[in-house]
Amino acid sequence: IKINKDIDVLAMLIPLDDEKNTNFFNLNNNFVSGYSGHIFGGPINGKLSYGICSDTIKNLIMNNIIKSPDYIKIDVDGTEIKILNGMESLWSDSKLKSILIEFNNTKDINYYSEFLNKFGFFLSQRPNGNNLNYIFSRK
Repeated sequence: IKINKDIDVLAMLIPLDDEKNTNFFNLNNNFVSGYSGHIFGGPINGKLSYGICSDTIKNLIMNNIIKSPDYIKIDVDGTEIKILNGMESLWSDSKLKSILIEFNNTKDINYYSEFLNKFGFFLSQRPNGNNLNYIFSRK
């Protein structure tokens, strides 16, 4: 965020979901570079768990907490579909240009490509180098 000083970037410590929800944020005690292992959901034995409220992108925009985004990056290790389902108001917003999603499981790519195609987004860039980032852009 620091290097984007001329760009309007907002970091928020709110788990995104497909509905407003109160649950547990489970911190992984074994930090590994490139993978957090943190999970939002029910408490998990062996992890530091604390209660936190989640929200949807749609609700954050409707309540003027955040502006409607141009670009979205999703790197959540398994809850991508919940976040995308919570974005329903953005699919018709032409301001949203692209969505970057990191997939750890490449078998998910076809599912998400079909899902996003329904809303006018297509797979425009595959990973390069050591990342697993796929970019879907508006047609």
